[in-house]
Amino acid sequence: RRRWFTCVACSSRLPVGDLGVQPAACSCAEDERFCMDCCRTWVQGKVDATEYPVTCPAPCKAVFGPGNVELLVDEGAWRRFMVLERRHAFLGNPRFHRCPRPSDDGLGCRGEAELDEGVTVFVCPVCFVRRCVECDVECGAGTDHPDGCAAHQAWRRDRDAADQVAQQLGDGLLVCPACRGRFQRDGGCNHMMCPCGQHYCAVCGDRLQATRPYDHYQPNNAAARTPECPLFPGQND
Repeated sequence: RRRWFTCVACSSRLPVGDLGVQPAACSCAEDERFCMDCCRTWVQGKVDATEYPVTCPAPCKAVFGPGNVELLVDEGAWRRFMVLERRHAFLGNPRFHRCPRPSDDGLGCRGEAELDEGVTVFVCPVCFVRRCVECDVECGAGTDHPDGCAAHQAWRRDRDAADQVAQQLGDGLLVCPACRGRFQRDGGCNHMMCPCGQHYCAVCGDRLQATRPYDHYQPNNAAARTPECPLFPGQND
């Protein structure tokens, strides 16, 4: 004999085979059940609202796991749910890290990994950037954190002290974009070379190629920034 139930949400009387997907831990009474369409609408709405966890719409409030959600929503909502699932895992696990680098699609790099106990360098499995999780900066050759944490922290203290001095002296100091060294300018062109070896522009602060630094300046470079970078001060006045 066929069994029937009445959906709590839409009041439709349907065969038991049309029950919504029930979470594994669901303990709904027979008079508190939802049909497949209403259950799908409920879960889709929760995912669209980025609510986590997604629970059963009935009073039991059992949690819908990935397997339940996949059966109920479209592919786009399923992907969004898995982002919420990973984010929840990230927030609940201090050794779980996600790459903070941006991506072309605007969603950010999707690289993530769980570090072993005692490991402080996160290596993104997608873009391969190295990041010190203790100092919260990129690390390795060519960064401000090329060596250990102690050296980087000392560098940051020196930089902060230099920033304080620069603030006291007021405007007019140039800052190297590589080593953060401060210099008082007394004339000359806008192509600067720091004692650390970095070439940079005194107008916009961009790093310049050591072999062809003058390509940056107007009229050689029509794409120079804000609004133009002349080789000499006052050249475009």
